[in-house]
Amino acid sequence: MPSITDLFNRQNATAGIDTFDDATDRTFDSGTYYAVQFITDTVVQSLTIANSTTKTGTYPAGSVIYGDITGIQGTASDIYILYKC
Repeated sequence: MPSITDLFNRQNATAGIDTFDDATDRTFDSGTYYAVQFITDTVVQSLTIANSTTKTGTYPAGSVIYGDITGIQGTASDIYILYKC
């Protein structure tokens, strides 16, 4: 179970963020990112979350998905933010 400090740090993104706006297929080590927020309506070609199935589809601007994100591929000009653990 995460400590109160860990929860505070995640809520406030104190570990930082990475912003992407292209169609590059990205993979990450488990424990790198805990959430993705879509800034524009985003067509996700693949979203991989540890211990889950790969998701595809269109996510509206403002949507946030939580999980141990290990891979993502959007499309050109779609903007999304990944929150670091």
